[in-house]
Amino acid sequence: MNWIAAGPESLAALARSLAPTLHAIAITAGPNSRTCLLDGATRIEPAGNALSIVQALAEERGPGRTFPRLLREILFEADRDLGDGTARLALLWGNLIEHGVGAVAAGARGAALAHALTVLGTRFSAFLEAEHAAPAPDEAQLSAVAVSAGASPPIGRAIARMLLEVGPDGGIEVVEGRTQGLRIESGRGFLFEAVAVSDALSATDLDPAYLLVADERIDEFGPLVPLLEGFAARGKALVVVARDVCGAALQALTRNRTENGLRVAALRPAAVSQHAADILEDLASATGASLVAERFGTSVAALRPAMLGRCAMFSFSRGRAVLQAPEGDPEAVALRRRLLLAEAERQKYLTLDRTRLTVRAARLAGHWGRLAIGGRTERETLIITQGARRALASAQAAATGGVLPGGGVGLVDAFDRMPMDWAIASDGAFRLAHYCLGAAIADLVRTLSAPLEREGPRVRAIQAGMLGRTLGLDREAGGRTEACLDALPLTRQIVDRAVSGAAAVLRLGAMAGD
Repeated sequence: MNWIAAGPESLAALARSLAPTLHAIAITAGPNSRTCLLDGATRIEPAGNALSIVQALAEERGPGRTFPRLLREILFEADRDLGDGTARLALLWGNLIEHGVGAVAAGARGAALAHALTVLGTRFSAFLEAEHAAPAPDEAQLSAVAVSAGASPPIGRAIARMLLEVGPDGGIEVVEGRTQGLRIESGRGFLFEAVAVSDALSATDLDPAYLLVADERIDEFGPLVPLLEGFAARGKALVVVARDVCGAALQALTRNRTENGLRVAALRPAAVSQHAADILEDLASATGASLVAERFGTSVAALRPAMLGRCAMFSFSRGRAVLQAPEGDPEAVALRRRLLLAEAERQKYLTLDRTRLTVRAARLAGHWGRLAIGGRTERETLIITQGARRALASAQAAATGGVLPGGGVGLVDAFDRMPMDWAIASDGAFRLAHYCLGAAIADLVRTLSAPLEREGPRVRAIQAGMLGRTLGLDREAGGRTEACLDALPLTRQIVDRAVSGAAAVLRLGAMAGD
């Protein structure tokens, strides 16, 4: 990697290189957004989010692309960690860069401005939290957050309803539907994807049920045959979940079902390899079963009735098994959930692994929801589901941390109400940082209001409590309606990351290039 000087003129040139990227992002942001089309190698397709726009426009190499590539890294981390907010983050960061670099070009010291901006940003973020501390949002507010994040009103309402149904420990999955439209499912119990080992053993409902869980291929039951006959005689139901059931074992189950009336189902996880092993371990924990596995020193031949798991009801339909009221030890299940969530935190750089771990932890909690979305084409389905996942991430953040007025209005209100510390406000660098943050927020509000029209007077002076009036926000009428809301934790993260990223640029005496 080479290095290039980052004096005022160089910084200004690098900042100008952001303009095409930020313009492309701006037209996709806010309620009046338009679609940004990306000209790929084989086809033209709509951009999924701000990150996909930056990834497409930052491919060109050379020192002049330093800022777009830096923005790409910032948005990649935000998309990975937050799930939404990349457009607002890109725009706020870009605005801070524009005003900060302009100040440096006019003679300000970059290091002093960076320090003041960091101090101000920290105080502003904390004030946002204090200003909007409130009880958990209701269904209408959660729906508004999801819609503000880009979901359609029906999807926004579905997300809000499911969030309240599953609670803070439950899990919601947005999946691509097989048919056009929106299908909502929610329930309680342990859920996993499975395949019936044969049509004869694909019972749909068993109430209640015992479970034999094996992380191995079962081809014979041996001494367990009398147990099967006893289950049949007493009318008990048995669910066998294993890597596979075949040979003599499959024949024994089928015979006891057809000849002795055994209520039985036999499944294998739809997942493969280690993912199947994980599901079987989770299932054993949820139901209190002793997992049959060679690595644990257990076998089908040594299995005893006390080693079977239990649930109040088993149902199997469309490739998904649901176990209601599984009877695993609550403390053991809670411990397993904590271990999974801790591992998900350690795997934060591996998005797919982290998602799988959090889904497993949510399913162990026993409250789940699924939102299946289908479009007219595969591509449309993908775009809608990706947008719904971002909206879900925003709504989940709001459910745990509250909401604030959307469209940047909440930022303006907090900026105007934040108390000034005159002991440090007398410092020139702090006053300049105050101007840069206020002007950046003002530009963000204008962009979110009308992405293609950034007219009106630029903010030349930011006076205490005057930013909202400068922008023409009518506080007596409540500003914008509550139909536009943002998640408070997500907004704080956007501010923190935008400020720290802009301060880093201003602080560095050199910038990385090719």
